[in-house]
Amino acid sequence: MMRYGLFTERMKAFFDAKKPDEHMFLLSIDFLNFKLVNHLYGSARGTELLRAVSEQLDQIPEILLWDRIYADQFTFLVRSKQTDIIPAYRRYAEEFLAREQEAYPACNLRLACGIYPLENGDVLAAIDNVNAAREEAKRGDAPYIYQTDGSLVARRNAYYEKEQAVNSALNEERFTFFLQPKVHMMTGEIVGAEALARQIDEDGNVRSPDTFLDIMESNGSVVKLDILILRQVCAYMAERL
Repeated sequence: MMRYGLFTERMKAFFDAKKPDEHMFLLSIDFLNFKLVNHLYGSARGTELLRAVSEQLDQIPEILLWDRIYADQFTFLVRSKQTDIIPAYRRYAEEFLAREQEAYPACNLRLACGIYPLENGDVLAAIDNVNAAREEAKRGDAPYIYQTDGSLVARRNAYYEKEQAVNSALNEERFTFFLQPKVHMMTGEIVGAEALARQIDEDGNVRSPDTFLDIMESNGSVVKLDILILRQVCAYMAERL
């Protein structure tokens, strides 16, 4: 197994040496439930499964180099005359999983695989993009293959920008609350209220939770939002009293 720095250096060398009619793709794979394999069968059996992946990668002539980056995550470089390698590598994945499934019947072995076409020599960006593709594949119903493209990169960058804006708003306490009344169904009397969080942009625009809540739940900052809104509500109640 190579060090990551050496992997990127060799990637660049292969790309610089490729012929005009050749296409290169970077692939990244990992198991969706590898921890379950270790839990049910032990780490030794888990190592056997990883070894089987390594042997499979060694047997595919188009794969120029590969590395096990971390745990069950493998990254490899493919050279092909084809512009679309998805069908071939979907078949490799399905055949491998069907063969190994017999040895791990208590697990439903599944692979997430991202593919990124290496169209320029920016190997670090390619690694970043193929990992994003693999993470996107994990959210699919049959996540063997997902080929990233410009739209995925654009969506990821847009998400990062939204997360940065949300974090800045939280740090600057540009959140407030709106009160939604609770009404007694029989009398029509307002008997209470629910405090609903809203984000305030720097230009004063008010954003509803669907634009920030998923991000905050994902990165854990929703707890800070809860405390901020609770503090504001307590101050409001004290003022009203």
